Amino acid sequence: MKIVVMFASLVALLNAFELKGDITSEYVAYSHSSNEVQFLGSLEAKYKGYVEAQVSLNYLYSTKYNQRNYANINEAYIFKEYDNSTLSLGKRVFYIGELEGFNIADIINAKDYIKDPFDISAKLGSYVANYTYFFENDNSLEVGIKLYEENLDLGDSSTPYYILPLRYNDKLLTQKSKHTPSFYASYSFGEDEFIEYQNKIMFWYGYDNKRDFIYQDDNLYQYAYMVNKLIFLSHIVYDDMIFKFEGSYSDVIDYKKMSDYYQLGFGMQKGFYDVGGVDLTLFLEYYHYGYKDDKLSKNIDISEVYDNDLFVALRGVLNDSYDTSLKLGMLYDIKNKEKLFKLQSKSKITDSIALSTEFLRILPSQNTLLANTKDKSRVKISASYSF
Repeated sequence: MKIVVMFASLVALLNAFELKGDITSEYVAYSHSSNEVQFLGSLEAKYKGYVEAQVSLNYLYSTKYNQRNYANINEAYIFKEYDNSTLSLGKRVFYIGELEGFNIADIINAKDYIKDPFDISAKLGSYVANYTYFFENDNSLEVGIKLYEENLDLGDSSTPYYILPLRYNDKLLTQKSKHTPSFYASYSFGEDEFIEYQNKIMFWYGYDNKRDFIYQDDNLYQYAYMVNKLIFLSHIVYDDMIFKFEGSYSDVIDYKKMSDYYQLGFGMQKGFYDVGGVDLTLFLEYYHYGYKDDKLSKNIDISEVYDNDLFVALRGVLNDSYDTSLKLGMLYDIKNKEKLFKLQSKSKITDSIALSTEFLRILPSQNTLLANTKDKSRVKISASYSF
C-alpha cells in the first residue's frame, strides 16, 4: 500500500511540473576576431501548486573563447497569486519599458554582456521581493526590494566586442555594502474607452543601474552609487500608431563625482498591414542624457551610450506558414557620429525548429573612448530547437 501511495504522489508531483527549454547552435564570424561556434540555451522548470515556483538555467559554451563559457541559475523564485494581488520572492528577471531599442526604465536587472552586449533581452536575474496589488479598474500598485548587487562580468580584451579601453576587474565597488537593499514603488494606470493609453510612475531608492568607472591598481572597476530616481513611462495608441515615452531623473546621494542627471526617450511605432503580403512596423526613437553639472559628469561613464542617439528600425512579418520575419535597425550617435546597423531574419521550419541569421556592423568614431578606430562586423547563423 505504501508503494502505491508513493508512486501516486510521485506521478502527481511530476504532473505539477512544466518543463520547457531551447537549444541553439550558432556559427559566429567576426571581422576583428577569430570566428567561433557556440551552443547556448535555457531550461525552465515551473511548479504549480498552492504556490508557483520557477527555476531557469541559462548556459553558453564557446569553442573559441573560454571566458564566455558559463552555466548559471538565472531565475529561482516562488510566486503566489491571490484574488487581487500577487507576491514573488527570489531571483528573477523583470522587463520594464516601452521603447524598442533601449529601455531607460529597465533598472532592476543588469545586462548579460557575456552573452551579447547588443541584445536588450539578455539580462541577469536579481534577488527581489515583489508585491503587486490590482484595483478594480485594472490599475495596479507595486512595491519591491532588490536585496543584492551582483558583480558584472564584461569579459576581457581577448573576447569579441570588449567595450573598455583598459583591463577590467569584475569586482563591484559599492558606496555601501552590496547587501544594502534598493526599494521601489510604482503605480500603473490607463484608459481604453476613448483613447487607449497606459502610464506608470515609479520611484527608486538605492543603487542605480548606471555606474561610474574607477581606475586603481592598473584596473578599471565599476562603482555603484546611491540615487533617488523618479521614472515615468507611457504609451498612447492612436489608430495604427503608438506613441511612447520613457524618462527619469536621478538625484545622486552623497557621491560628489557624479552630477544629478536625467534620461529621456521618445518613440513612435506605426504599422502597415498586408503590403505585398508583408506586415510592416516602423520604429523611430530618440534618446538623450542631460546632467545638472556638465563639467562634473563629462566622460565619467566611459561606457555611456544612448546619450544623444537616434534609433530607426523596420520590421517585416511575412504572411506565410513559417512565421518568417525580417528586421533592419540603425542606431546613430548624433554627438559622436557613430553608427550601428543590425539586420536580423528568422523563420520556423517546424513548430520546434527555427533558423535565424544576423548581421551587425559598427562604424565607430575617433571621438570616443570606446572606439578602436576600426569598423567591426559580426555575422551569426543559428539553428534553434524548442521543447
